[in-house]
Order: sequence, then C-alpha cells, then structure tokens
Amino acid sequence: MVALIALVSACSGDSSGGTTTTNVPPETTSTSIPDSTTTASPGTDWERPPVCDCEPEVVASIPVGESGVTYLHLDTPEAQPVGPGALAIDDRGRFVVLDTGGLGIVVATEAGVEKMTLEWDRIQSLIDIVIVDDGYLILELPFGSDQARIVEVAADATIGNLYDLPQGLWLGDGLTGFRLGPNDETWIELELGNRVADIDLSTLEFAITEGFPYPDGLYVIKTWMEPTTLFQAGDTTVEIENQSGGVMTSYMIGKNPDGSFVLGANELTEDSEGLHVTDHALWFDAEGNLLARVDIPVGDQLIYVQHPTVLGADGNLYYLLTTRDDVQVLKLGWQSAG
Repeated sequence: MVALIALVSACSGDSSGGTTTTNVPPETTSTSIPDSTTTASPGTDWERPPVCDCEPEVVASIPVGESGVTYLHLDTPEAQPVGPGALAIDDRGRFVVLDTGGLGIVVATEAGVEKMTLEWDRIQSLIDIVIVDDGYLILELPFGSDQARIVEVAADATIGNLYDLPQGLWLGDGLTGFRLGPNDETWIELELGNRVADIDLSTLEFAITEGFPYPDGLYVIKTWMEPTTLFQAGDTTVEIENQSGGVMTSYMIGKNPDGSFVLGANELTEDSEGLHVTDHALWFDAEGNLLARVDIPVGDQLIYVQHPTVLGADGNLYYLLTTRDDVQVLKLGWQSAG
C-alpha cells in the first residue's frame, strides 16, 4: 500500500523521557504466541499454523481515548484523521501499538492495557516501531523535516539514544518503515522494501540492497504493475496474479523459521463509484508453493494505519483494525489456497 505519513501537530516537553501509565482490563483475552522466533532454522520444533478457513478473531481490544489509543481530527472536515501508526508483536504475547495520535506506546497483554505517553523535545510523526530486548525502537519524523531518526525507548518509556538517519535514507529517498533482520539487524525499508538499507546504528554506516538480504538470498519484487508480479525469494521465484485488473503492488510481510514466507498483494481499481482497494496475504513454502491465503480487511479501517499487518512468531497473520469505539488486534485465519 502506498505509504502515507500523517504529521501530528501536538506540543510536547523535553527529551528527558516520561510515562503516563493506565491499566485497563482487556475487553477480550489476548492470545499468547508460542515462544518461537523468526531466527530458528528448519528442523526445530516450530510448527506451521493450521489452515483453518475460519473468520478473523479479535485477540486484543484497546479503548480509544485517554486510557488507550488517541484519535485526532476524526470528525474535522478536510483534515487527515490520525490514529495508530503501527503494530508490533513479540513471542510473549504482547501486542504493541504505536500511538501516533497520542505520541506514545500502548501495550495489550492478557493482564490488560498499558498506555505510556512519551515526552518528546519537538513535534513529530511516529512512523514505525519494533520490539527489542530492553524496550523499543521507534522510527519518527520531526514535523517539517525530511530527515527521520530512530529513537531508543526503554521498557519504562524513558527515551534513550537518538539516531538521525543519514542522507540516502530520508523521506525523499523513499523511506517507508523499518524492521529487524533475522540476526537483529536494523533494516530500513525504502519503497516498501524494494530497496533495503542494513544500517549500523553505532556508526550510521549502511549498505543498500535490492530487497531484503536474508541469509538464503534477496527477497525482492522483480516486476511492478504487470498482469503478473514476479517476486524473487532467495533462489525461488513466485508469481502473483493480478485478480482485479487494476494496479497491484506486492510487498514482503515476513518469513517463518521453516523458510516459508508471506507476501502481501494490494490491488487498486477504479469505477464510476470511485477507487477501491483490496489487500490479501499469500503464504508460500520455501520452494515457492502456495500454501494458503487470507484477505486483509483494509476496507473496514476507520483510520488509515501505515503498518497494520504483522507476521507473528507462531506463523499467523495479525492485523490492527481501527473502529470508532476501539482498536482491535485481529488474528486472520489462513484460508485454503484453492
């Protein structure tokens, strides 16, 4: 999906860090994710998730407002609504939401919902978030700037080191997000992962490759906006058919310990009623055989979320859905490929 960064005009304090924490009982019980990581190799005890042909399941519900996620400009005419920016999941069953509207982090677990408001030294937009051992990394863009930075945030919401990204990784260079590699490398995504920069935060030196540089090879789109998209996955090439006849964009969602991988396919069509967007995920084995698929409910979103889809450590696909009353984490059940 074409990246859209909503710039948040909100005042904040200094950069010393701080937190406002509210515990709220969960409206639904979070589903724990088995203790497995994407760095495991074939032959481990990791098991593929079932192809269940089931409906999406709400595994966490986060309220909207002071105790949860903040919405801005929702009912303001001609204004771009702002809500959550990204979803992250760890192997302990924590669902972490980047609260762009509230300039903070919301964590949903079986115990409840915890909101942490960060104290920033300037106005910014929060773009993406990843979970690390001792807290979080947040990708943010200062208001009015083209230069993004990565911010270290401790588990108690204290702001740590700030890393201004060097030129070549700025918004105008195609910056759309970031993620951790299989060995905890910091990968900066450019053009939805069509180019990826592996950056050393201690030196800010980086190397750019076409696609994601996994140990078994590059994972990258080879053709764009064609009736059939070719995606290179290491030594394997898979074909993704354009089912709508419109404009299709494919992108890498994630990779499982057994070598299987998940791709997204976003299709844009136009008719007399306007523009229509459909999105679905495709799960391939390591040899490129299609195992399953699932529709992603982008049409049900109240507010645009830049990074709503995450591949969990259990191999299931999770999706952040905004509604008027709450923000839901959905587990999308894999559907039969046929």
